[in-house]
Amino acid sequence: MLRRLCITGLLFFSLSFFGQASTAEVKKDMKSNFSRAALGAWQQHSLDKVRDYFQYLEMLANETSSDALKAQLKENIYALFASKNTMVIDITTADKVPVALDALLAKMDKFNRPLKISLKRKRLSSYFSEDSWMNIYTLEIAVNNSIMVNDVSQKIYFVPQVKDFGGRKKEIWSILLGEME
Repeated sequence: MLRRLCITGLLFFSLSFFGQASTAEVKKDMKSNFSRAALGAWQQHSLDKVRDYFQYLEMLANETSSDALKAQLKENIYALFASKNTMVIDITTADKVPVALDALLAKMDKFNRPLKISLKRKRLSSYFSEDSWMNIYTLEIAVNNSIMVNDVSQKIYFVPQVKDFGGRKKEIWSILLGEME
């Protein structure tokens, strides 16, 4: 009787750990957490972040921007991206030359010419990987009296991050801009 009770207790104990282990493996990819419609809304929001990035670059290139404003603009731009070393395109040339984000910002800080950047022909990807998608758009860049047009593909990361809200930690999903080609 004691033996049967020990075996039953051991079996119950091991099954309870197995049940806990299976709930711990919650998928952290976006396709398992969001509907197709919700992901479409997040994609639209990512275009707003892309637009913000180019508006910040315009202001950074403006010769009337103060040093304090330029420092704040750089900080805001870095917050939009997954990394300071993310490869982006150099918008100051007609070619789509890849350059690290921090190098482009240093160049834009000294650019000091009127710059106007417009997003044209935006297309959202229907393919989603575990943590990203591609945004495809056309950039129209006006410097002085010349206009450059570049087609750009940009990886957009959509990842969960743990944020602290007044001592309470909560997982939220964030959009981070990624590599450009």
